Amino acid sequence: MSSLLQFLSTSKIARRRSLASRREVRYVGIDLDVEAIRIAIIRKQDTYPIWDSSINLSLQENGATGIGEAIDSPQSLECWIQRVLRVLPRSGEGFRNRVAISLPSSWLHYEIIGQNERATATTTCDSLMKDSLFQSEAHTQCWSAGANTDRLMLAAVSKQATLKLVRGIHLLGYEVAGVYPAGIALSLAAKRLTTLTPRCVAYLSRFGGSVSTLKVSSVGSSESGLCRKLPALNTKIRGAISIDNIAPWLDTIAQEIDATLKYSRRLDQTPNDSLPIMLAGPLAAISDIDAAIASRIQFPVAIWRYAGAKRPGVSVTYDNEFGEAADAIALSLAHFATLPSRLGKGR
Repeated sequence: MSSLLQFLSTSKIARRRSLASRREVRYVGIDLDVEAIRIAIIRKQDTYPIWDSSINLSLQENGATGIGEAIDSPQSLECWIQRVLRVLPRSGEGFRNRVAISLPSSWLHYEIIGQNERATATTTCDSLMKDSLFQSEAHTQCWSAGANTDRLMLAAVSKQATLKLVRGIHLLGYEVAGVYPAGIALSLAAKRLTTLTPRCVAYLSRFGGSVSTLKVSSVGSSESGLCRKLPALNTKIRGAISIDNIAPWLDTIAQEIDATLKYSRRLDQTPNDSLPIMLAGPLAAISDIDAAIASRIQFPVAIWRYAGAKRPGVSVTYDNEFGEAADAIALSLAHFATLPSRLGKGR
């Protein structure tokens, strides 16, 4: 961004800022997945946020269906980034669009480290990213993993790929508020958007997802907790997906959620056992998946559902066969765009 500003005089910058400050602000969440982009837009009405619209855009070319092209090389990664920037609509001239972004869950690396291990962990993450298809240094973010522990949760992603996307989205006219791990955005925004305080939020997708917990205090406030990746649904399914033809995958998902909750207890996050596990994502729309997970874990399970009074009407801007749970990340990010950053320090 600084390289762009150097071409503008001080007076032009001041004039543009003055004009921009008078435009209505829309808060935009952009959820980048392997095959699709999900966008949610929030507008404030008398300071109260309203879900204005959602847009779901395919990243598949030539009408392809199914898993699509794999991102398995630097060349295919670059093609995917350029495709995202081609498909994303330009920011509307009449609004200031403040945007929060999440990257595909498969791009992220999570680990739990000690307070004195951050420098070593960062070096390790750099090596992991340089030896992967990203071939770049890592951008890392840390936050406390528990209420009464010195352990930290670390998230890492490719610095080069992230900067390319952020710069490209900025050039489309958006004000980029930040890039967030999707799982953290989901868990922290859950109560605000659904009115439920969950034990954890599990995002279920064919391309992989995440499970994230909350540190819930005695006075009811919550902060970021653990976050782990969940496996992709790699099984080729003939016909409609049902809980019967994905049973082995559900077993694995339930085991990962259960292991994450047990570890959160060891870190003394002390979640209330009566709080539900919340399911979000496209696969949360599968009939009876909440009951299937609940029977495997023996905890109450709820499906993510927006609790606001107003929703987008059925139109070309809201065409989501998976229901509201598939928009959970995009809406959570749009909510985050209204706030200052709540995560720890990054590098």
